[in-house]
Amino acid sequence: MMRSKPREQFVYIGCNQKFDRIGYSADSFVFPGDNKVYYIFHQRQYPRDKKPKIIYALFQFFGAREIRKNPVDELRRYDRVFAIDTNYSETAVSTAVEGVWRAEKRGMDIRLVLSRRFSPTTSKPEREAWAHFVSAANVNSHAKCCLIVDSDLGQLMRINRGELPVSGDLHLPSNWQLNYATSDVNDDFVMVRMLRLCDKHNRHLMRP
Repeated sequence: MMRSKPREQFVYIGCNQKFDRIGYSADSFVFPGDNKVYYIFHQRQYPRDKKPKIIYALFQFFGAREIRKNPVDELRRYDRVFAIDTNYSETAVSTAVEGVWRAEKRGMDIRLVLSRRFSPTTSKPEREAWAHFVSAANVNSHAKCCLIVDSDLGQLMRINRGELPVSGDLHLPSNWQLNYATSDVNDDFVMVRMLRLCDKHNRHLMRP
């Protein structure tokens, strides 16, 4: 039986200026109201020779000045939680699922919400799929929505801040935020399970 690689779990904290302290409460790390820009996120990974394999990255909720110590509690801050994955060769297949909160947000049921084929027009079919999904999603404009994706990890915070477009000239709407998970590692965290379900569905659709 294959054993799982050891996992490492962190809360990463960065800032655009030097800082020397953070606060905390019973359930959160709290940052001072000092007008500095803090970058905070949960990350799970496992070590490799060259660099660690990132399993998921869950960013602070819409630039908040605090982050929950438990990543599940941080995810509970969203009203709607979606995941999307895109597989492609000559054409692309994209599948999206939604994690539907149970009573009192004590767990999630995952349901399929989209599966589509399309012909990419750029070198980033994944980003095209994100843009299409966000534009077409039937969500209340006041609902805080999370879209879990599995590429461009290094650019997600800039997309979330509106510094980069999602695709073409479309910027992320103010009630949406991107978070990251991989689909090629088996892990019990719900963000990863959602991405793996999308990938499984895509691979089934792409079979000859």
